[in-house]
Amino acid sequence: MTTYSSPFTVINPVVITDAMLTSSTVSEAEATWSGATTYALNDVVKYGSNHDKFSSKSAGNINHIPIKYPNETVYWYDEGKTNRWNMFDLTTNIQTTGTSPLTVVLTPGSPITSLQCDVLECDEISVSISDGVSTVYTNTVQIRTRDVIDWYTFFYEQFRYKKSISLYDLPGGVANPVITITFTSTTGTVKVGGCLIGTHYIFGET
Repeated sequence: MTTYSSPFTVINPVVITDAMLTSSTVSEAEATWSGATTYALNDVVKYGSNHDKFSSKSAGNINHIPIKYPNETVYWYDEGKTNRWNMFDLTTNIQTTGTSPLTVVLTPGSPITSLQCDVLECDEISVSISDGVSTVYTNTVQIRTRDVIDWYTFFYEQFRYKKSISLYDLPGGVANPVITITFTSTTGTVKVGGCLIGTHYIFGET
């Protein structure tokens, strides 16, 4: 009997803050909640410093502060984060949706050795890392793929998306990395459910 093993790897994620998200091609279009505005049914707002998103449960909704689940009130649904920030919310798999190419630049301020992206709908992901002076790392991963094992599958096998990718070879020797991640899609639309960076640890073989 043949047995197989692989490393049991865990990433200790960095929580992305406003200061770390240097730029994003996804705009934060949601309006900021105002107590002076009367909101209609399904109107969407952002509230607070954590980019939380809410939708109105009723018409004539005025001066009712949005509150997150599980303490939400009869006035607002907790919709998670704004579209720009969905991909950095580690508690859900709600996708950030943007026009291809979707590019984010992260400056975590500390060494990073790994990157993981989940719930993907795109053709490829390109990652580059700079030390502030020159590029020290580049990698491009194909996400749209298909399994070809013979002539029939070469002509007729359907393409599919890899749902997640993990990279464990980021240069941890860079003290203040500038990380550029670009998602591209021939459909013109990119969707990313999760994007995390951090330091990984190997706990043995599984």
